[in-house]
Amino acid sequence: MTVNSNAAPIAPAIPDTIALLKDGRQTVRIVCFGDSITGVYYHSGGRCAWSDMLGAGLSMVYPRAKIEVINAGGSGRTTVGALEQIGSTVLSRKPQLVIAMFGMNDVVNVPVETYRSNLVQIVKQCRAVGAEVVLCTPTATYPNKERPADKLAQFCGIVRSVGMELHTPVVDCYRAFDDIRVQDPRAWLLMMSDTIHPNMNGHKVIAEEIIATLTARRVSLADAPPPCPVIPRTLALLAEGKTVKVIAMPPFDKFIVRGVREIKSNGRVEVTTWPTAGKSLADIQAWSPGIRPMKPDLVILAIPASAAGATEADVINRHTKIIQNSISYGRQEWDCCGVHPSVTKAELSAAEIKLAQSGAEVFHALHVGTVIRPTNDLSSAEDIFFRWLRSQAQRETKRRD
Repeated sequence: MTVNSNAAPIAPAIPDTIALLKDGRQTVRIVCFGDSITGVYYHSGGRCAWSDMLGAGLSMVYPRAKIEVINAGGSGRTTVGALEQIGSTVLSRKPQLVIAMFGMNDVVNVPVETYRSNLVQIVKQCRAVGAEVVLCTPTATYPNKERPADKLAQFCGIVRSVGMELHTPVVDCYRAFDDIRVQDPRAWLLMMSDTIHPNMNGHKVIAEEIIATLTARRVSLADAPPPCPVIPRTLALLAEGKTVKVIAMPPFDKFIVRGVREIKSNGRVEVTTWPTAGKSLADIQAWSPGIRPMKPDLVILAIPASAAGATEADVINRHTKIIQNSISYGRQEWDCCGVHPSVTKAELSAAEIKLAQSGAEVFHALHVGTVIRPTNDLSSAEDIFFRWLRSQAQRETKRRD
């Protein structure tokens, strides 16, 4: 993660909040208010969202700051529902700053003038409790019948006009996303979870745009890693002496049994094998919808580099679906980790390297931690996996201490 300190200074858009961030003596409470694009769901890996990246990025700009970021995003929410819930989800938190992003569901269900009026009310009610407010346009989407581009653009225009009317800063996430869509189609492919929702790559872009608007400084969050440890539920269950239910692709369906005992000598595991031998990406994806109903404690994804797709876009899309189906719908209820193909096959062909790279980028885009083969390490796959498990346990011990 990096910060560009060369941007020209301008008057802050939210002067009171910026002053508190610079001062660093008082905790600054920020509420991120929105729909599923704000909330923590499987689209971005189930453990983080742009709110978390916002906190990390602001800490880079203001190292002395004490920041509490509250995610108040909810799936399916419109500005109508937002006003019904604003008291309990936002105002009661007594925030210094509220960042509101609505519109993706309003486009489908809410008349234009109602949307405008609701945005005005959200700003006024937040200001009435002493909070500064920032509005965000909804992000751009793939072609979508329920959300046609011209109508979504119209709603974004309303956000901008309300911002001007109420002297409220507006973060134009729609334009930022649309620029990437036009200028770099591959990057766009790797930042969208589906036709509507961004993955963590997209959430990082949202956070970067918000920070740039608020502070006039650019940060890069592209290399921000997934939360660590990657397998907190697994480690907690082992510490409690409980059995861990695992779904794993070979050969890690076998390795995990011994691996758990490397961490805890009497650790117990129940394993379900996810078959991959001789399977295409389409075959592996076809198995994945059965994961969530099984409610495992840990899913280990070791997609072979030989599991080809029709095109690179197909490889990226199928990896996305496989990973998403391996994660609970809302905030992560179980662990999920990936294993880079080079762990099980140290020497990959040129074609396999390309497939493996695309897959690895999807794991990163969805913020799912991955076991990798260290450079020039010729150890067996089993040894690499065991070392990774031990490192996870050690990090969890340090975190608790």
